[in-house]
Amino acid sequence: MNNKSLLSAAIVSFFLIATGANAQDGTLDVSFGTNGIVTTVNAHEAFDMVIQPDNKIIVVGSIYMGSGNDDMAVVRYNSDGSLDNSFGTNGIVNVDFNGKNDDASSVLLQNDGKIVVVGRAQNSSNNNSDIAAIRLNSDGTLDNTFATSGKYQLDIDGYAYDYALGAALQSDGKIVLVAMAGTDMFAKNAIIRLNTNGTLDNTFDGDGILKAFSFGSFTLSSLHSLIIQNDGKILIAGSKNNNFALARLNSDGSLDATYATNGYFQESDMATESKLYIQNDGKLLATYSHITQTNVKLIRLNQDGTKDTSFGTNGMVSTQIGTIATYDYGKDLAIQPNGKIVVTGSAYSSGSASDFLLIRYNSDGTLDNTFGSSSNGIVVTSVATTDEDRGKAVKLQSDGKIVVAGSNCTGSCDFVLLRYNNTDVSAGIADNFYLSTDFAIYPNPTNSILNIKVKETTNIIIVNMLGATVATQKLNAGNNSIDVSTLTKGIYFVQSSNGGAVKFIKE
Repeated sequence: MNNKSLLSAAIVSFFLIATGANAQDGTLDVSFGTNGIVTTVNAHEAFDMVIQPDNKIIVVGSIYMGSGNDDMAVVRYNSDGSLDNSFGTNGIVNVDFNGKNDDASSVLLQNDGKIVVVGRAQNSSNNNSDIAAIRLNSDGTLDNTFATSGKYQLDIDGYAYDYALGAALQSDGKIVLVAMAGTDMFAKNAIIRLNTNGTLDNTFDGDGILKAFSFGSFTLSSLHSLIIQNDGKILIAGSKNNNFALARLNSDGSLDATYATNGYFQESDMATESKLYIQNDGKLLATYSHITQTNVKLIRLNQDGTKDTSFGTNGMVSTQIGTIATYDYGKDLAIQPNGKIVVTGSAYSSGSASDFLLIRYNSDGTLDNTFGSSSNGIVVTSVATTDEDRGKAVKLQSDGKIVVAGSNCTGSCDFVLLRYNNTDVSAGIADNFYLSTDFAIYPNPTNSILNIKVKETTNIIIVNMLGATVATQKLNAGNNSIDVSTLTKGIYFVQSSNGGAVKFIKE
């Protein structure tokens, strides 16, 4: 890819802020919702989130529709936490498949703004659970160019419990899913690839479905999540005999035997859930948890599947919350462009109650003592003192602020969003946008120096909100620094001088 392929009608913006006192990193952002917290009571059990380039927030899960049935729920919020009335009905889209129970587990945002959601749908003929996916237009309407009127449903071999748990987009727009699929405790996993139109991709394992996947020998395996490398190889996370496990597949679905040990990595540590993140240097970072776990766990692997011994203790980090070993876990993670790691999950409170958990680590796995009011890198937030607060997803906004999505549960559950201040000037947009080797811009916002990395020599102009040119610059291949401290506080746009514009590629 060269710089010309990054030119489009979209224009990259950056924010120039005035130097001054900033809120403590890790404190709730009181400009968001009510004192930093948003609760949506007619949607419950949020599972995943994505943030659009305009900082609108999409959260997916389920919504109760009466008569004991749930629908898939897709909720979009404005950047201030209010429901986006331009999306669905008052910001909420509910999708029903067969008049029975449906829910969503994962959400993806395509480059064209369309929204892909995966999960499960209850089969009308036998009440089995089927793998399900939908694609929405940017206004929340079903995209009729995808599958059947925007909905995809797959029953694998009549199995009783099929459920897509995670999804990822390839660079060509194809959609890869990991799912539970089976009738017994052993062969109950599948990896599926869909074409962009919602049909099975028969170039993947012959028919689009890799059935009965296991981590090596025929033992108890489960799949949790996946992520796709820049070269198209697919990393799958799950467990083998209840212990954290990884596998790497080639793009055609075959096992990549060059990874770790014959294509598989296993850690002697129990895991029932896990999430993956690929750093800019290609290293793989994962957080995982188990129903009996008392610490937040992180592991980092080199590109070949060996442990990165420069991280934590022999590639591992284990964090106890508080002085008593209780049920604490990490559910999702994000990485700032400066390499700092943000993890969300839950921290035990008392009885059956838990609180939202947010932790920031330095790039070497040590706790970041500049984060949180306790200056220990750990932030615990209670939405309701006697309820279960569950952090499920974490993302960074374009200004570096941290958004956590999850649920507050006492019997039934409600969607909850929390936004935290993050004034680390190296924060910015990398978590939600793919910063390719061709182009990167940081920090955003900035108060003095704007760094731009390009692959080839490029001429750019900086324009203000009125369209007036305020600066021009020739960028050499590699890293460039531009002093913007003399510009007035506000929003500016970086555009190529030939009339095109550099844009971010969505992850």
